[in-house]
Amino acid sequence: LVYFYAGLKKIDLDWLMGWSMQNLSKHWVFSPFSLFMSREMVDVVVIHFGGFTLDLLGGWLLLHSKTRPVAIVLLTKFHLMNAAMFEIGMFPFVMLVTSTIFCDPS
Repeated sequence: LVYFYAGLKKIDLDWLMGWSMQNLSKHWVFSPFSLFMSREMVDVVVIHFGGFTLDLLGGWLLLHSKTRPVAIVLLTKFHLMNAAMFEIGMFPFVMLVTSTIFCDPS
């Protein structure tokens, strides 16, 4: 629910056109993407479009056993990147821990 709501909040012109977080690609966590994309493309494709898509679909991917491993990898990377870039306290780590609720106990 948290991911889906975050995705819904990103349905606005500023976010979808890549204006909300311009120049965030200069942060070191995005350097691997800069090897094969321009900074502008990283801002639009990875940060804005990727963030929107991951937020909108992350929760749904966690619900299904076949897509859960992919969701956990993507969401883990997403939350670790957020923890490195922003000072938002324990939120990324709480979200990492709560994603394990979707895993089978076995």
